[in-house]
Amino acid sequence: MARTKQTAKLSTGAPAPRQDLSRMVSPHQAPAENSTKQRKVTTVSSSRAPADAKKVETKKNQVRTRKANHQVPEKLGGPEKDIVDIIDRVIQSIPKVNIITLRVDAEPLSAPNGETPWCNGCRNGGLLLMCTVCNIRGFCSACVVHPEINSLNETQAGFLCPPCHLFRTKGLRNPRPYPHKFIGVASTRELWPSVSAESVAVMSIRLQGISPMLNPAFTVYTHLHQYLLGNVFYTDLDFFFDPEDPEIGTSYRRRLTELLDELETGRFKSCKRFLVFFTDHSSPDTGDLHIVPDNQGASTVKELFGIIFQDRFPAILGRSTDSVMVLLSCGGIVGQPESLSHLKEFSQSGLFSKIIAFSQTNFQIAFSTKFLMDYALNFFVFGKDNLLASLNDQQVLGAHSDVILIEKSAVRRLIWAHHGSRPFGKSPPLQCPSCSCLSHWSPTVEEKTITLVCRVCQHSIPFYLPDDLTWVKKPVKGDERGGWLVKVL
Repeated sequence: MARTKQTAKLSTGAPAPRQDLSRMVSPHQAPAENSTKQRKVTTVSSSRAPADAKKVETKKNQVRTRKANHQVPEKLGGPEKDIVDIIDRVIQSIPKVNIITLRVDAEPLSAPNGETPWCNGCRNGGLLLMCTVCNIRGFCSACVVHPEINSLNETQAGFLCPPCHLFRTKGLRNPRPYPHKFIGVASTRELWPSVSAESVAVMSIRLQGISPMLNPAFTVYTHLHQYLLGNVFYTDLDFFFDPEDPEIGTSYRRRLTELLDELETGRFKSCKRFLVFFTDHSSPDTGDLHIVPDNQGASTVKELFGIIFQDRFPAILGRSTDSVMVLLSCGGIVGQPESLSHLKEFSQSGLFSKIIAFSQTNFQIAFSTKFLMDYALNFFVFGKDNLLASLNDQQVLGAHSDVILIEKSAVRRLIWAHHGSRPFGKSPPLQCPSCSCLSHWSPTVEEKTITLVCRVCQHSIPFYLPDDLTWVKKPVKGDERGGWLVKVL
């Protein structure tokens, strides 16, 4: 007899009743910080509200009296509780201003006008010979023979970096020899990439109750820190809104004001580029984003973003056109027409050059971490604007979810494809419908048709390339990384 057991879910979102955030008091009408007004328990008035109103009221009282965002649920015990306790101690060790996490782990790097502090050959430091043409790239003496250098660390002769030399000689029938001597060997996958050290703020904005340890924002921060050191900052800010309780909204505004002060006149004032991770649940039936923990309340994307990105926030985000927003939420937000149209409208504000989201209904954040680390490094350090440069090796994410790229000009859906596992981005049955054998498919590939044939009974299933899909990277036979298709939404 088979046994069963109940385990925790990694994807915990569910439908939540829509609440009207337009009833939230404005910042000018917010009650004073020392207000003694008694908080009211929200009652849900929605056609999708739970039938047992008393149960809802009890649940919301539990949410109101939660002592900390990372409180261990009572149902956890044994090793699970020990792990959560360890994670909480790590979180508590991070320096805090009020309850906003602000982190700077090194002195700022000197990188005037975007020039690199690292050698563009080996990506190490040292005495760099700077290009006299672009004045951005530099090479150390372990990669290029330096001419004689005076006491002011200057040379009489000019220096031409390899990319500038190749650009000058591009298209010539007879390539010109490089005028300097290379002594280094290639120690990285790419030759002579640009390495920017311009400051970046990695910002996590999340629904209260979602642990920051489930968010890849801090992992991405530590990944960028290897190159940017004191030029990358980390912030963490949670939110919880209740239209019936203005004090809760006032708390967010107060903490947001502290954060904006840091960005304007404090430690983050030099920052011009932003990578914002917005972590929340979305209702699968409406695409609404949750505003109350435990699936107790939601709001439209338009209303919630109007409150999240308020006050001086838009002006600060507008310092640069190289900022990115990542929506870590289940696919309802991009699967429902209303919420997708709100995202399109929000993208027109120009606060972010790109908004990245995911289509999986039960999205698991862990599958996206490697992709987000690669993309952040490629975009903010190596200057690679093409999203595909970071997707080529992301078959694990691709098998889990499509990637939605929202820009001012268009909305695109990037779909992973593999001849045997995901023909033209479609999922084949894991079990042969004829002989019931598991995963015994052999693909026969043509230009616009892939036929999967069962190795046991020879049952075949054809798949056809849809007219609205275009290859951006075709799969190569024998390459498990597969390829990527794009669809304009």
